[in-house]
Amino acid sequence: MKPRIETLRNQFAVLIIDGDDVRGSLLASTSRSLGYAQALPAPVKGALPLIVAEPPNVLIYDLDSSDKPKDFLRQVQEASPEIVVILTLRAEQSLLAFEIINEDLAYDSIVRPFVSDLELQQTLDRAALQLYYQFEAEQARDEMNRLVRPSANPGSVEFNDYLEKISGTKSLDETVQAFMDELSRESQRFPVIYFKYLPAHASLAISQASHLAVDKFRGLGLDLKGLEPKALSSFFQSPEKSEKLEDLLKQAFRTESYTAFTHFNEGEALGLFVIFNRAKGEAHAILDSATHLIFEMAYKRNVTLREKHSLDTTDSVTSLTNRKHFAERVENEISRARRIFMPLSLITIDIDSFHKINEKLGFQQADSVLKAIGAILKKTTRVSDVVARTGADEYSLLFPHTGHVGASIKAERIRRMIESTRFPLLGQGLGSITVSVGVSEYPSFSSDPESLVRSADEALAQVRERSGGNKVCLATAPDDFKLDFVPREPGAKP
Repeated sequence: MKPRIETLRNQFAVLIIDGDDVRGSLLASTSRSLGYAQALPAPVKGALPLIVAEPPNVLIYDLDSSDKPKDFLRQVQEASPEIVVILTLRAEQSLLAFEIINEDLAYDSIVRPFVSDLELQQTLDRAALQLYYQFEAEQARDEMNRLVRPSANPGSVEFNDYLEKISGTKSLDETVQAFMDELSRESQRFPVIYFKYLPAHASLAISQASHLAVDKFRGLGLDLKGLEPKALSSFFQSPEKSEKLEDLLKQAFRTESYTAFTHFNEGEALGLFVIFNRAKGEAHAILDSATHLIFEMAYKRNVTLREKHSLDTTDSVTSLTNRKHFAERVENEISRARRIFMPLSLITIDIDSFHKINEKLGFQQADSVLKAIGAILKKTTRVSDVVARTGADEYSLLFPHTGHVGASIKAERIRRMIESTRFPLLGQGLGSITVSVGVSEYPSFSSDPESLVRSADEALAQVRERSGGNKVCLATAPDDFKLDFVPREPGAKP
């Protein structure tokens, strides 16, 4: 269950470092008005000793505060690695911010002047939730370790192996599998199956098993459609009493001897465990066992880590890839392009006159426009493409195995699609939404992640300078530029 962010804001200390004292004080005041009661400005001179003496949870750092921001941020990281850093910057410093985030010296960034106070609030909220999930994961791990010590039998090698295995799981499915394997061991190697609950289909479907070839039973499940909410709740509270489950197990597995219990997390039914050749009514003993208690703690920890990962990689407004994760993807995709001698294209899209949309609709409604454009971009791209929101009104799309010609065609198609889309929220006053687009490619116009992003941004800037927007511009290679390799055609053998 996700926490209510408004209950968390006042728990985090926010320190603002800005070379402009007036701007820093105003930012601190605005942060406090947004619920971050512990937000305070700090002078640039002497800021590091202050951070060392009393580390904040969140540091808002303006890139104009120092000639060498990376050096300062490395010192901050050495002093307290847990601090979440948010950069504030001028638009022309976006590439530097990209590099800093890519080097893990900062978590997020905002271009000033901010589109709205809501943009600042959303950025601070992401940082606060990131810290919250990190703390929750550590708490779950510590609680699991605390439970292990009195529960574990030093003479039980198998149980200690289970503890080690489940403590090291990194996904929810891995955690479920480790638990099932231990249940099977404790039940003299009889099979254990797990039915995953699919609320959208009101059904249970076999998804995992221990000591059973689960592939033979893919698609097998239990239809719970037609059950009233009260009856459905009763089923999950006492699945062993269900005749439907008994009939399914008898027909599919030829067994009448089993125990079953529901997998709950935060009160929500997620699935059903069934252990063969266990007497009915033994479920309570399993639920009260150290084996189950450890499973619950490990599962909770991995749920928390999944939420944290989602926050680290996903934009909260559009559900697209966020700026930080996009920087990582650019680097990874360029490395892959070098290995396979295939081009990689990047297009950067900026909404024209987005400030007018904010003024007319208000910030909450303007977010609906951002979501709608994000949905258009996802709909017009391939699974292998990367679609990200990289600024308040900016999107970036990465196209593996695509040269600049193909990317330019896609960019123009997207521009026209957005221009022709009706946004009822806009009413009659604003007309259609238009976008400006910059296109670049590796290796034709750039040699590394930074120059790829920079060349796309420069092409976007040319649209603004030459036509005022609503155009696509292709980057050009610098003078004396040399290609890393000559890209091969898609489908050609390396």
